[in-house]
Amino acid sequence: MENVELDMTTNAQKGDNKHINSHESDYNFTSIDKLLEDFEKDIETWSES
Repeated sequence: MENVELDMTTNAQKGDNKHINSHESDYNFTSIDKLLEDFEKDIETWSES
């Protein structure tokens, strides 16, 4: 099975961003509830691919 990294972080220089494996993209953090919802969607999307 492939190793998977899903990381949603705030970086002082880059701002909010997320990493899925080696792909990094911007992320607009608004709330914990929204973060958890987006995290679950990313997991579903990843598992379907």
